[in-house]
Amino acid sequence: MPAATRKPANAFKSVEAITQQPPQELHTLRGPGRPRGKRSDNSYRTWSGFLPKEALRKASMRLLETSDKRDMSDLLGELLTNWVEEQERMSA
Repeated sequence: MPAATRKPANAFKSVEAITQQPPQELHTLRGPGRPRGKRSDNSYRTWSGFLPKEALRKASMRLLETSDKRDMSDLLGELLTNWVEEQERMSA
């Protein structure tokens, strides 16, 4: 094989160097745009459950009518946290 068309023996060293580097943090790669949401936050977990339709409808309407910016997951999280704290107080 002629020397001009032959690949150097260390052609994969640059690929190895790239794959050996630790990955960069996601926030350093992100450009301008929407802020990260709960789905991307490791302190939140997706959960599914059943709620009475009428209670959910009324709660949704109340949240829309109020001036605070909570959504249904914020409200449910707050109610659940309050319940756990109350249970802990009662058992102490």
